[in-house]
Amino acid sequence: MTSRRDDALAPPRPLVDGAIAGRISIVPDALMAPATVASRRSSRRCKMLDLNGKPKKMTVARDRAPRRARAQTRASRASIDDDAAIRWLVIAERLFQAGHPAAAAEVLRAATLEIPWPGGEARRTLRAAVVALDARVGGRADRTIAYLDALANAGGFAAGEGLMRRDPETPSEREASPLMDASGIHSIAGDRAGAASLLEAVLESSPDDAMALNNLAYGRLDDGLLDEDTERMLERAFELRPSDSHILDSLGWLRYRQGRLDDGPDGFGAVSLLREAVKASGENASLEGLDHLGDALWVAGLREEAIRIWQRALEAGLRRFDRETTIRGIEGYLRGEFGLVVRDPGDFYEESYGEVIDRVRAKIRAANDRREPPVADTPALHAAGGGAQAAEADPPDPPDAP
Repeated sequence: MTSRRDDALAPPRPLVDGAIAGRISIVPDALMAPATVASRRSSRRCKMLDLNGKPKKMTVARDRAPRRARAQTRASRASIDDDAAIRWLVIAERLFQAGHPAAAAEVLRAATLEIPWPGGEARRTLRAAVVALDARVGGRADRTIAYLDALANAGGFAAGEGLMRRDPETPSEREASPLMDASGIHSIAGDRAGAASLLEAVLESSPDDAMALNNLAYGRLDDGLLDEDTERMLERAFELRPSDSHILDSLGWLRYRQGRLDDGPDGFGAVSLLREAVKASGENASLEGLDHLGDALWVAGLREEAIRIWQRALEAGLRRFDRETTIRGIEGYLRGEFGLVVRDPGDFYEESYGEVIDRVRAKIRAANDRREPPVADTPALHAAGGGAQAAEADPPDPPDAP
């Protein structure tokens, strides 16, 4: 049975049919303002979801008089915008869940381009949802760029406004950049190719954007591209921000993959850079950064320290990223950023945390069994004369892996 709430929020059939067919161009008048038109002097309570995905009590009021409508418009503009945004997100989520992410993107694209939303969290969420849905479709980086251009040409970004939420208590070293945010959204949604294309667009206008250089180069490194372009970008990022933990980790991992473990005339080696990256991160060192350092230490022959670092990564992963709790947090994060869950939280967890936890556990167990741990490949493992220095001695007795 369809609930009264579903009846109230159901998208008009022509809108849904047109979106699926790719014919959405004009926003229906019926959806350009909250539904407050009725004649009976009553109201009813219903539950909706707020922009963080939590139940939100609200009143859908039936219009008692034009005077009330005018007063509501003057006094409650922000809440009206939020309520309208929620209704648009409900439409998009239903289309997305029905297997029509492109239609969902077009519905919200029309809403955000044709309705003059005032600034605020509702507007940011709707715009971020458009980009996230484009990412889920795939192959739409150019469409995302065109969308951001259309918003900018309409004067749609206030000073300091981007697409991602920002913690006011944690000032960022960089100004908000809708294009950089869009790259992050494509990455979060699982569209790595689109994220790379957007980073390239950032660098076309800002060739010395250190984080764009870092993120693009690290993606290339992750794909096995250890070429001059990858090295040039990471070295330039390091010149611009030599104390940034993310850049230190990226450059250190490049040096590891190149087989340059120790410092030399050409600069710092993998061990120094990765140690500094972990040190700069403090207690918040990433699991992947710890895993990188452990691999470099092992191959460099510093086996006891390597095992301690892997053990630290494993303990941190199990303590900070309990699977069930973290998946719930990821779902809340996605809904808070985009107003809808655009990616399976379980897949997100495995890619970001679960796979690293499994890797470091396997390395500790291999060391326990006096086998070579499955560290990442590097030329140092294949050096002439019997392999890396790490292969010359028996490993110490490591602690048991949890």
